[in-house]
Order: sequence, then C-alpha cells, then structure tokens
Amino acid sequence: MTLAQVPLFLAAAAVRQSVLLLLVYGGGQLLSGPAAGIVIAAIVIGWAAYESLNLTVYRFFGVSLLSVLPHLPIKAGDKGGLGSGLRLLRGNMPWLKFSAFIVLAAACLLLTDLQSLITVSATSLGLAGLIQIVLSFRKSSLSASTVEQYFLRLGRRLPNGRLHKSIRKHPQPRAVPQAPPVDTILVILSESAGRQVPSSASALVTLGAQICALGGRSADWIAPTNALTASTCTDISIPCLMTGCAPFRDLATLHAMPTLFDLAKARGMQTLFYTSSLLGWANFDQFFDSAAIDEVFTPKEGGFAIINELSCDDYLIAERFCQTIRVAPCPLLAVVYLNGLHIPFQSNSACAVPDRIGNRLQRASYINETCHGLILDALTDSGRYDNALILCAGDHGEDSRITGTDGENHLARLTQLTDSVIHPMFLVKPPANLPVAERRTLERNADGLVSLLDIAPTVASALDLDPPAGMAFDGQSLFQPIPADRIHITMNTNEWRSWPRSAVMIAQDQARICIDYQDTSHLCTDANGHPFAAQDDRKDRLLAEALKFPAVQKAVSAVFIDKARRGSGDGHGA
Repeated sequence: MTLAQVPLFLAAAAVRQSVLLLLVYGGGQLLSGPAAGIVIAAIVIGWAAYESLNLTVYRFFGVSLLSVLPHLPIKAGDKGGLGSGLRLLRGNMPWLKFSAFIVLAAACLLLTDLQSLITVSATSLGLAGLIQIVLSFRKSSLSASTVEQYFLRLGRRLPNGRLHKSIRKHPQPRAVPQAPPVDTILVILSESAGRQVPSSASALVTLGAQICALGGRSADWIAPTNALTASTCTDISIPCLMTGCAPFRDLATLHAMPTLFDLAKARGMQTLFYTSSLLGWANFDQFFDSAAIDEVFTPKEGGFAIINELSCDDYLIAERFCQTIRVAPCPLLAVVYLNGLHIPFQSNSACAVPDRIGNRLQRASYINETCHGLILDALTDSGRYDNALILCAGDHGEDSRITGTDGENHLARLTQLTDSVIHPMFLVKPPANLPVAERRTLERNADGLVSLLDIAPTVASALDLDPPAGMAFDGQSLFQPIPADRIHITMNTNEWRSWPRSAVMIAQDQARICIDYQDTSHLCTDANGHPFAAQDDRKDRLLAEALKFPAVQKAVSAVFIDKARRGSGDGHGA
C-alpha cells in the first residue's frame, strides 16, 4: 500500500465503521434480549471478516476487495464455483487478522459509548480528508518520453472477458503419409515452476536440471536458457501454451485456434489430459471441453482429496497416468498438469517426502521430481521413451523470495514481472529419430529467445501439420531457426483475463522493458526494476512495438495512467 493510498483506505474504513455503529445501534433499538446479541455478534463478525480480507487484498494488490471481486476467476454462478471459492478462502483467509478485528470491535462496543464511537469515526474521516487534500497538491515526479506521452494520452480501459467453450478450426495436414512421424508426444506442465526453482537435493541445483538427470538421461535433454512465459497468470499462460496464440490476440482468435489435443486428433492419435487441479475456476472446464480429448482425468474422476488449494496430491495423478500409459495404444499425445508447486507448496504426499527436507518449496520439488521420474520410467518400460517428443514446462515462475510461509506477498507476480517470474522451467527431449538437421537447429535455438508459445507449433511441426487456413501460430517451431530480432510480449490482462491492474513486458533477445509495478516512480523499468538511463534507446524502441497491437496499447496505457495518478496523489487503481 502506497502513501497516497493510506488516506483513501482510512476514509473508507471510517465510513464502514460508522455504518457498523449505525447497524449495531439500530439492532439494539429494534431488538432485545438474546436476539439483539445474536444480531450484533453477526454484524461484528461480518465486519471483521470484510476488514481482514480487505487489508489482505490491499497488501497483495494495492486496491480494495470490492475492486478485485468483479475480476475473480471464480464466479458465484459457476458450476462448482461456491465450493472452489470456499476452498480458496480456507487456504488464504488471514485468520489471525480476522480474530484481531473481532476482539477490537467487541472491545469498542463493550467499553465505549455510542457518542464516543461517533466522535472517533468523524475524526478518522476528517484526518483522512485532510491528508488527501494535502496530497492532492503534490506534483507528479514522473517524466515521460514522447512515446510514453502517447500512451498517457490514450486513456483506454482494460478489457473484461472470460474463457468459454470453443469451436475450433482444424489444422492442415501437409502432403505426407497419414501415419504421424512421432508416435508419442508428452507435455508435462508444472504450475508455477520457474527456471530458478531449486531441486529437493540442493538449492544450488535447479528442479529442471534434476529432472534432466533422472535415470542418467541428461544428454537426452535440451534446456533453453532464455525461455519466456506469455503471462505470469495461469489463465492466460495455459491457453496461450495450448494453442500457440499470443496473449494480445482477441478472444475469438484464441477460441478458434486448435489446441495440442486438436493437433493430435488430426493425426488420429489418442489424447489424454491428466491434471491434479480442479478445472472449475477461470472457466478452464469449458475451455478444455472438447471432443478432441479422449480422456480427462482430474481429482474429481479419481475421488482424490483436495490438499493444495484447488488440487490433489500430484503423485496420485502421476501414478494413475502411468497405469494408463503402460497399456495405452500408439500413437498418443498426453498432457499431464501438476500443481504441487503452486503456493503454499504441496509438502506431504503419498510418495513419502523424506523428513530431512524441511523447506516447503523443496518438499514440493521432491514430489514434482518423483512424478517426473515415475512418468519417464513408464515411458521407458512401455518402449515409448526413445522416440517420444517430451516437453516439460512451467506456466510461469514465482517470486524468488517465496518459501511458502504465511504472510508472504505471493501474488506480486500478477503485477511485477521480475526475472524469476517471467522465466519458466522449459525442457525438451526430442525423439531419437529426429533428423540431424532439425536436432542441430533445436540445439542452436537453446540460446535464443524461446517462448511457451513455441510448444504448439513445435508439436504441429513434429506431426507435419500447419495451422488452420488463414491463421498462424504466434509461436515458432523449435525445429526451425528462431530469428535473432524476435519480439516477445508478456501480458497479465487481456480479453479473457481482467484485473484492476495490468502488467506488460516487451522483450527482444536479452533486452527487456517492464511496464509494471516494480517501481512506481518510473513508467518503464528493466526486468530488475531499474529505470533506463537517459541515453538508453531500448525503452522507446521496444515500447513502440506495443503500438502494433490494440490490446497491448490498452494495457500499457492503463499502467502509465495509474502510475501518473499515484505520482500526483491520486491513489486509486486503474
């Protein structure tokens, strides 16, 4: 919460306090005996719940609870939405603050007369108003280049939409025999797995390196060093990853592009989707509702208990998947989506995490490594491993300071595009029968700018497929050279994910500009939150790329205007 937001928060809290007192006083006048006590207790508890949640939302997002509610990925009317919402509430409700507010409110009601409480409310309102008046005279210290001034003048609102059921167009087979060149394609997704996530063995060895080393297979894998995510928000990154559609595209384009499952089905492959996460949030159940998926297996189908926010034990899903893949016919495409690395990190599992591993993040890494080991062994036992195309990726990373303890600002990645959140884990195991030229190209691409958007076109290339007629992947096949001047855009709001605040990153090779909230005193920073030097032309050069896409223009403009208002004392969010 910034200085400019404090008086706004105090003023709103004072108004709510006055309403609370009015309700309590009215309840006391209209009711008597036990009924009055019950009503007053209910009002106090409700007020305490709201204030504790509101403070938490302010701490995480810098805006009020009421500002966030319209943008939540779970709606009251969604199928299973109430249950999902209650599970999230149970895992994230600041119970200590909640209890403290109840004690505070009860003490005020018992020890202070009504007149004194009204005086306190009036004083709070007066002080908040006075501070706000003083801050309104503060001049903005933000300086803007010509390009930045253009975005400040746009004044466009962020879009507001949601994922929904799709009618997808069919990919175009190339003039080759009907049998797919690759008979097994496996995509293992790990929620929140950044490239910096430590392994269970050592904080000096990454999770990705540990996965490559499973079974002595390190030489089989290629790990791009500059892989970027399309978004640090799952409800953008996963749809982009599944389709090769960039986050700045419109919703209609996203829902017309074929998914990985549609690509495989065009080649007559069996398709499997196994996930430890419930799909009832952000409309993922509708997004994946497709005849192109032969089998969807979630905690609901397995009857597994939810233990990590909206997911079950990753190990149970991996174990069940291995049972299936050992007997499944070829050709096959499967997606396994693990969720144990989502905060607060799964720390206990049926795979019996050793007690010597005390760090919650490293315990979650142990479970993730064990799941990967199970799956890779099953591929080997079934004779699929050698000629399989395997891609292992995180959908985004997390703040590197997070360990899973209570009270951490683990949602900073929504508006702060730091190095640790924009770089997901990304591993590729090409099929052994891949032509030598394509293998060498893949190896050379490991040093280039690679994106999660490249997964879908890489799978399409392995199956000798092109995108639907008149459409194109925004990603690029990793079996083809990646241009050195490639531009990549990461976005945290778009036509299918709204939020009170946005964040955008534009990258080219190793250069980055971040339009986010790492530093509210500058409109743009690098990936480390540092402002650009006056003579550094990368900022305006890359920022000009945003002018090509209306959705990016809106997001950049929203952040710039919000920062300018904060600098001039207007603390409300965009």
